[in-house]
Amino acid sequence: MNNPTAHSFTPPPEGDLCDPNLLERNRLPPRAFFLPPEHRRINLNGQWQFSYFPTPTAAWRSVIEATTPWKEIQVPGHWQLQGYGAPQYANVRYPFPVDPPNIPAHNPTGVYQRLVEIPEDWNSGQYKLRLRFEGVDSCYHVYLDNQLLGYSQVSRNAAEFDITEHTAAAAQESGRRAMSLLVFVYQWCDGSYLEDQDQWWLSGIFRDVHVLAFPAAIHIQDFTLTTDLDSAYRNAVLTVDVEYAAARAALVASQDVSLHIQVSDPHSREVVAEDSVSFNPSASGAHRRSLRVSHPKKWTAETPHLYEFCMRLLSQGGEEVDSVRQRIGFRKVEILRGNITVNGVPILLNGVNRHDHHPRYGRAVPVDFMRRDLLIMKQHNINAVRCSHYPNAPEFYDMCDELGIWVMDEADLECHGFIESVIHDENYPEGTSWSDIKHKCFARSSEFLSENQLWRKAYLDRAERLVKENKNHTSIIIWSLGNEAFYGCNQQAMYDWIKAYDPSRPVHYEGDKNAASADMYSYMYPSVRKLEHYADLEGDDFAKPIVVCEYAHCKGNGPGNLLEYQNLFRTKRRLQGGYIWEWQDHGLLTTTADGGEEYFGYGGDFGEKLHDGKYCMDGLVNSNHDPTPGLVEFKKVIEPVEVTQKGGGDMMEIRNWYDFQDLSHCTATWQVVRCAGPLVKTELVVASGVLSLPTVEAGQTVTIPSPFKSFAPPTSALQPGEVSYGNLSFSLKEDVLWAKRGHELAWAQFELARNENPVVFPAFSKSRITVDTSSLGVLSVKGTNFEITFDTTLGVISRWISKGCNLLSDEDGGPKLGIWRPPTCNDLHGHAQQWKKHGLDALQVSNVVFDYAERADDGLVEITITHRLSPPVVLSGFSVKQIYTIDTSGAMTIAVNMTTIRSNPTSLPRIGLDLSLSSAFEQVAWHGKGPHQSYRDSNASTRQGIFSSKISDLDFLYEIPQENGNRSQVEWVTITDAYGSRGLLARFKGSNNTTTKFNFQASHYYPEDITSATHIYQLTRRPTTYLRLDYDHHGLGNASIKPFVLPPYELKNEAMSFTVELRTIG
Repeated sequence: MNNPTAHSFTPPPEGDLCDPNLLERNRLPPRAFFLPPEHRRINLNGQWQFSYFPTPTAAWRSVIEATTPWKEIQVPGHWQLQGYGAPQYANVRYPFPVDPPNIPAHNPTGVYQRLVEIPEDWNSGQYKLRLRFEGVDSCYHVYLDNQLLGYSQVSRNAAEFDITEHTAAAAQESGRRAMSLLVFVYQWCDGSYLEDQDQWWLSGIFRDVHVLAFPAAIHIQDFTLTTDLDSAYRNAVLTVDVEYAAARAALVASQDVSLHIQVSDPHSREVVAEDSVSFNPSASGAHRRSLRVSHPKKWTAETPHLYEFCMRLLSQGGEEVDSVRQRIGFRKVEILRGNITVNGVPILLNGVNRHDHHPRYGRAVPVDFMRRDLLIMKQHNINAVRCSHYPNAPEFYDMCDELGIWVMDEADLECHGFIESVIHDENYPEGTSWSDIKHKCFARSSEFLSENQLWRKAYLDRAERLVKENKNHTSIIIWSLGNEAFYGCNQQAMYDWIKAYDPSRPVHYEGDKNAASADMYSYMYPSVRKLEHYADLEGDDFAKPIVVCEYAHCKGNGPGNLLEYQNLFRTKRRLQGGYIWEWQDHGLLTTTADGGEEYFGYGGDFGEKLHDGKYCMDGLVNSNHDPTPGLVEFKKVIEPVEVTQKGGGDMMEIRNWYDFQDLSHCTATWQVVRCAGPLVKTELVVASGVLSLPTVEAGQTVTIPSPFKSFAPPTSALQPGEVSYGNLSFSLKEDVLWAKRGHELAWAQFELARNENPVVFPAFSKSRITVDTSSLGVLSVKGTNFEITFDTTLGVISRWISKGCNLLSDEDGGPKLGIWRPPTCNDLHGHAQQWKKHGLDALQVSNVVFDYAERADDGLVEITITHRLSPPVVLSGFSVKQIYTIDTSGAMTIAVNMTTIRSNPTSLPRIGLDLSLSSAFEQVAWHGKGPHQSYRDSNASTRQGIFSSKISDLDFLYEIPQENGNRSQVEWVTITDAYGSRGLLARFKGSNNTTTKFNFQASHYYPEDITSATHIYQLTRRPTTYLRLDYDHHGLGNASIKPFVLPPYELKNEAMSFTVELRTIG
């Protein structure tokens, strides 16, 4: 269509776009999703012609006048991601004037056009033809050969239009088989007030488009499958409600048809249920059939057994007229004793909130990318998804049925932007608490839509389309009325309609605080303490469970304290788990201004004036949907098998946290390893084997002899500083749909023995150390093959020469007391505000007092440096004392004492020593938690062992640069050149020369680099190395929403002392 014919058509009624009671024109009633066989459908995905206009009127006029500048565009897709307009990210605020149901006069409009080639036999009267759109944002008028076909809104629900008469007329008038399809898509409509979800505003035809052919004589219009189980949850009844449509003129009394239903096991091919009925059809009608199934395999998220359902309409002669196929699982969802149960068993939701997102295509997500999401979830022990905050593409539910995911399916409804407008209008004084604002503003905010009868039809439309389109998916166990839409009579109407239509599933809505029109209580971001309070409110006699629909906000490095939430979920019967916010970062790929580098953009990166910045970067996977350390931590916290030692290590208790499965699908392997001290740096497996697992039923615990006891070396057999561990791993015994044999499901580790005796390093030389103070402001300590030079004015080591090599990168290389860390996103919403207020990011050294002594008894040199560490302007700071003790080998210990002076924040980011090392160093080895990063409140997923890495591989670069890469519970660390021939050994010392555990970070990015960058492309890798040796650090928490870091994980601002030992290697 390079030269399209001019369109002489009548523009649609402009009022369609802002009338809450006008939701569609000629749209067919919603139905269960199914497509006819391939030979009876045409996929219209691909290249369409497109033109973009600032207003609907400009678009209509251009088409009328045949002046439309057509270009090509990809369908499915968003026009903002294909060169028209720009993406806009907003979390809460409406990006247009708040005046419902009115919309902006400037309403970008995309015009889509293509020819539709209709097969000749489709126009013979044998078929009813439908044009189906799976998703268009936000609303659209459809024209076929210049005739208005219809109108629809609700972006994430399907719409169908009957095009039979249009195609027949076109064929009759001119014999044409190709028709011109014209679609006007508008960025804004009254429905946009109901679609204020926390995501990018993106427009266009973003899901599949089809032309479908159904037999005109009679065809299946809709069907509903409902499974029920007997009281023993053994035998099942499948109820089939089928609606058909028939052409009365084509039928005579003798033309009976038969409805044949068959249910079979796809693996054994056994037919488990069959039914047939003959009838004489009217123009439209319905049948209900009940099929009994004896002892079917039950569907759960752990055991997703599916059966093939086939329903056929047969002519009197036995020929197939129409058919539908659907995979179905047998399961029953109930609320029993106040718990959500499936097949009579209470379930625990280890879930995530998932938006549709692709870094290049936005919400036009390819099916293989959706499947990749679900595979990663299953591989990380996630069993539940909340479709936040709208229905997904049909293929998504098919895959959840197949792979085994508990799905909460949610209506395309969110209008929390009104609260921003109300708050602005109320003009609350600074310091007003959020609880007061919420109490006063929610009721007023609900009056706009949720408590407004004018919008009742729109609310019900979204509920009806949600349920009717997706009702036959076994994985959907909960319906949700939407998200953050306040609460009013319209939610009550939605609830009443859903419960009347589908009583087989419970209904969720967090905005209903009293659960009047919800079958469960739901909360967002409660603290652990508050959640425990909610769980205990009614003791053990409660009617409705609690589900946490959003918790543990994953913005950047985090979340922290997942373990505390999971422990509550597992110990409080009323708590049935929840959904992490959220699955993925929402970054969209874009390029730097010079076009030289690609990066993931967020709010403000596309020229938007109104946006919510970085708030969309809050996922367990990054924008490319690769796992972050947060996802690895979540996998460990929710792992299905837990092992604890009993009887002094002689016995082992194995707890099965599955709700339905025993552990027969697992292989358990064990190892005993010895981790040597810093002189050897090896990890040796001394024994291993396969554990003979007894039967451990779901939810049960068994105790067995520990395999480690017989093989663990006694402490006397270990070298000084050596530790032995017992490692236990549970992995898949066989391949499954979502992972290969050997995939690890759970693991446990126990320290078996430790030789606490201090490591004795070889004596280097007994030659005398000399001290040189001949140069003003300089003190040099010299020995065989080393020289350590202090700047007595600044109180730091300016050079550290070992065998001719300077270990430090410059004259300010350190070691210096370090307190600041580049704030995490959680820090910025929490403690970092206080840290910056007190100048912790701008501390400077003052009041340096330098002294030294040569100890006659042992020949060592002791240097004492005291100073203050204070920021400009702010009356706060620290008093610091560092005592350096240097021996004849050049090794030094640094005893640090720090106390607070004046006013200071209640917590600190970290406390330790900072060094800047020369470019010669690139390898790291350590004994401690690894292999990935860990923090005080996020270290369950790391194991103790000896690890090695390139320095450049230690970082985890978040798309918003921030603190990362910490390794915790470290016994020792070495930084060396690529060959390990020279470098530095660090460890922290306790009493009696024993070691104490510490944290380290090593990176080619310095704190000031990370702190100042807003995107990864702004980071430049330095050749030198920043080394951080920390006595302690502040936890991560969840403060980007709430709560802050839990008290046990805060680094309190109080007097601290620690001792670091540094030795050269080689």
